[in-house]
Amino acid sequence: MSDITIPKLNNNDSTYLLLEWLADDGANVEADEPVASIETSKAVDELVAGQAGALRQALPAGTRLSPGTVIGRILPPGVPDPGPRAGEPEPAMREATPGDDAPLPAESEPIVTQPARALMEQLNVTPDQVRGLGKKLVREADVRQLATTGQGTRLHAQSPVQAAVARTVTTSHSTIPAAFTAMRVTVDAVLVEARTLSRRMRCLVGLPEFVIAAVASLHRDFPLFFASDAGEGTWAEAAGACVGLTVDVGKGLYIPVVKDADGLTLAQIIDAVTVYRDTALHGQFSERDLQGGNITVTLHTDPDVVVAQPLVFPGQTCALSLPGIRRELHLDAGGEVGHRSVVDVGISYDHRRVNGRDVIQFLGALKRLLESPRDLLGAGGASEDEAPGGGG
Repeated sequence: MSDITIPKLNNNDSTYLLLEWLADDGANVEADEPVASIETSKAVDELVAGQAGALRQALPAGTRLSPGTVIGRILPPGVPDPGPRAGEPEPAMREATPGDDAPLPAESEPIVTQPARALMEQLNVTPDQVRGLGKKLVREADVRQLATTGQGTRLHAQSPVQAAVARTVTTSHSTIPAAFTAMRVTVDAVLVEARTLSRRMRCLVGLPEFVIAAVASLHRDFPLFFASDAGEGTWAEAAGACVGLTVDVGKGLYIPVVKDADGLTLAQIIDAVTVYRDTALHGQFSERDLQGGNITVTLHTDPDVVVAQPLVFPGQTCALSLPGIRRELHLDAGGEVGHRSVVDVGISYDHRRVNGRDVIQFLGALKRLLESPRDLLGAGGASEDEAPGGGG
């Protein structure tokens, strides 16, 4: 017999939501077959069966639970159901009692999660409004869309994703003495290479992919920029460059991580970013996508954004910002007036770990890589004469 237990997925949440069962109660499942999905403040992950057998659900979808909670078990073939263990809830039921995390009663009713029910009361959303959504599972975000007062004033409750962002911002500003520097980079050459790769890989390639590759390539020469706090004034060097990239398509701020980017070709980095971009638009991130970053690139690419100061994410040393690309006039080497595309790459950094001189050297090395992108392409394994893998 194998228990299905809620794992510890991150350090931001004390509870997770049992979003749905992926197999019916009593159904026969195979080992490693997904049987349930759970939702954190920023991601959805699947739980799998530890062995083959019959699934026994102990808790209903819509329940909010702490890590370590047993939500069900897998019974081997021929083994009778022993019933609940001491302290374990009874099998999932559709009936709800005041304060329970069970869904609303009756098979014809939608499953409404406990956080969604609490928000219904807070924002005066009626059950009829919820039924009108026509959804099998109703979550906080669904209730928030329905939330209006009698006068039609739109109310906005903080989403779980934004609540996680708020905790990160509060921790960063209260614990990290951050400083900020920016350096202007000419990007005409790298934009030409990006357009070439976009055509050849049949996917969108832009400046962020090149910045990730350039930042990752600096890991060996600037290890403290990727280090983590080891306590008592010491910093632990990272084995590789794991670069987070901010993604926000209107569904909340996420930071998926390109793992060990210093060991990837530019084409592989482009593929990874393309997958994350598609996930942000059409799917949901898993906790694995969001974990492990040791440096972050934040995007502020509206053309009217001149400079942006990112926060340093707790546990990291620095975060870079990539604002909008703009055109400017300049004097060339012969004294003639010309024009060029530039971006002011910014970096916020933990001043306890690195100093301004170190940061200027880091940005200078990054600038040289971006202004000579063929060197970066060669180091990354992509060139005009070879065909990188498709980016989807």
